[in-house]
Amino acid sequence: MYHPVGVYPAMPTPFQRNGDLDIRLLRELIAYFGGTGVDGLLIMGTAGEFAMMGDAERRVVVDVAMSAARDLEIIINAGWASTRETVSLARYVKDAGADAVLAVEPYFYHPTQEGLAQHYMSIAAAIDFPVIAYNIPAFAGNCLAPGTVAQFAADDRIVGLKDSGGDAAALADFILRAPDGFSVLVGADCLVSAGLAVGAKGIAVGS
Repeated sequence: MYHPVGVYPAMPTPFQRNGDLDIRLLRELIAYFGGTGVDGLLIMGTAGEFAMMGDAERRVVVDVAMSAARDLEIIINAGWASTRETVSLARYVKDAGADAVLAVEPYFYHPTQEGLAQHYMSIAAAIDFPVIAYNIPAFAGNCLAPGTVAQFAADDRIVGLKDSGGDAAALADFILRAPDGFSVLVGADCLVSAGLAVGAKGIAVGS
C-alpha cells in the first residue's frame, strides 16, 4: 500500500482572468515542480482552491494533472462536505491513476468525532485505495482529535494525515499515536521543523 514520505508542495490551481481554468499554466506548473526534486504534488488542496470549483472543473484538473505528472507522486484532494460526493470524486481520482486520495474533513456542518471517523472509514471501504485524511479546522470548521485519527488509522487503506491545524501538541500526539507505516504530513508552515523533529514523515505546505 502506498504511503507518502517526503516533500509534497500544495500546488495552486491557475485560472484565467475570466474565471476559467488555465490548462496551459496548470501543465507548466506541474512541469516546473517536476524539475525541483520534490517527491510529489498535492493537487486541489486549500492552496488549490478546490472549494471554489465545481465537480466538472475538479475532474478536468484530475485529468490534466495525471497526464502531466510523469515521475511525480500525485495526491489529489477529493473532499466535499458530503461523504457521498467525496466517494464519487475519489473513485474518479483512483481510476485516473493517482497515488492517493486526500479527503478534507466534511465542512460547514459539524459531525461528532465518531461521525468524522465513519466518514473516512466509509471512503476507504468504498474505493479500496490509499486515503489521506486532511485536518484543517480553520477552514473546515471541524477538528480531528488524535484519538479519532488513531481509530480510523487501524484501517490500512487510510495511510496518512495531512495536519494543517497549527497545534504543535496535537501534531505531536498524531505522530505518537500513529501505527507503523502511517504517514503524518505537516501541513502548517510554522510547524515544519518541529514536526519533522518529532517524527513526521514529510511536509505538504503551500507553495
